[in-house]
Amino acid sequence: AAKGSGEYAFYTIFVPVFHNVQHGAIYPRHALAHRLPDLRVPAMVMFGQSDWMYHPDVPAALSRVKNVECSLASVPNAGHYLTLDNTAHFTSLLTQHLQRFPSHPNL
Repeated sequence: AAKGSGEYAFYTIFVPVFHNVQHGAIYPRHALAHRLPDLRVPAMVMFGQSDWMYHPDVPAALSRVKNVECSLASVPNAGHYLTLDNTAHFTSLLTQHLQRFPSHPNL
């Protein structure tokens, strides 16, 4: 692939994984998990029920966040584009999360 191509960028950013997963997946080469302990605002990580980017290590990474609440939510009947695949459920989860922290000092 040429250096300026989308194919080159794709394989520079992501690592294809075809073992220990049901359908194959890709994961970022430089995940942000090491930065999670630095969170200063409550966060919710959402993924689609059929999301190809979900990694089974996500719950363990989120459990290392100690200074603020960090939760994990799955959106049913959704893939990677959960906001488009199941807009109503995504909006409901996000609204519930935001309503729980109306006066957080860092928001």
